[in-house]
Formats: sequence, C-alpha cells, structure tokens
Amino acid sequence: MSGSTHDELAEFHAALARLTPTPDGINLAQLMYQAGRLSAARRNGVWRIATAASMMLSLGLGSMLWLRPLPQPTERIVQVFVQPPAPPPEPTPPTNDEPTPALSEPDLPTDARQAGGETDYLRLRRQVLAHGLDTLPPPTPWPAAAPPVDTNTLLDLPKDSREPWIRFLKHSLQSGDPL
Repeated sequence: MSGSTHDELAEFHAALARLTPTPDGINLAQLMYQAGRLSAARRNGVWRIATAASMMLSLGLGSMLWLRPLPQPTERIVQVFVQPPAPPPEPTPPTNDEPTPALSEPDLPTDARQAGGETDYLRLRRQVLAHGLDTLPPPTPWPAAAPPVDTNTLLDLPKDSREPWIRFLKHSLQSGDPL
C-alpha cells in the first residue's frame, strides 16, 4: 500500500517539474492595488450619498428657520368680572354666661393636644407669625469641644517610651513636618 502511494507522489512530482511559468506573470503588487481601489470605490458611494443628503436637509431646515416670518402679536380683550367682597359678619356681643375666648388652641384631636411636642411647635409658630422672629427663644449653645488627646493615646503607644522611632513619629505629628 505504501508503494502505490509512493508511485503516485513520484508521478505528481514529475508532472509539476514539467510545468513552466508563463512569461507574462502576475504582478502581485499591482493586483492588490487594483483590488483595494475597487473595494474603496464601492464603499465611498453610500457615504457620499448620505453626506450629501444630510447636508441638503440641514441647509433646507436652516433656510426655513431663517426665512420664516416673525410671529404676529395677537391682541385679545379679556373681561374679568370681579364681585365686590361680602360685608364682614357683625360680631355678636358675648353674654355674661359665656367666657370670652382668648387665643385658644387650634382645633386638634385630643391625642394631638396631649402630645406636647406638636402644640409647643404650633404655639411657637403662632407667636413668630404674630410678633416676628424676636419671640424665638435663644438657641442652645454648642457643646464644648473635647480636650485634645495626647499623641501617645492616639498612636496607641506606651506613655513613657524612649525609642527613637517613636520620638521621631511623635515629633513629625506635632510639628506637621512630613515623615
């Protein structure tokens, strides 16, 4: 079996040896240049058409915007009928049986009156609206700043350490110099 394959390959080799190249030959560089030129010519047509169409559209829209007439002002007559205000109701004099109402609490549900936070807010709001900002109580002062903490405590170091690297680190933190 291997002998028949060997004979076939020998025949094929002899047939290839008898072939001679043509004198014209193919210029590979020229062939590739022409192929690239033809493929670029095919692709540029679509982009040229799209570019021209978008340019024409933008020119058309721009000219329509520039050449359109200004809007004409419209005048309308609007009649508004205002009704005169109703006369205020006459106050009824209080009778001796009923006490005169002073500034009373607003109509709130009983559970809202019992929750002191809302009524204090409403009372303060009513006072500010009636008398101005001067009725506000003075603001509570800010809590005092915490005392500065020792560097040893911040660095979690023993209190009286005399190692040079610890002294160097503490000095650089206190003076603000870079390490």
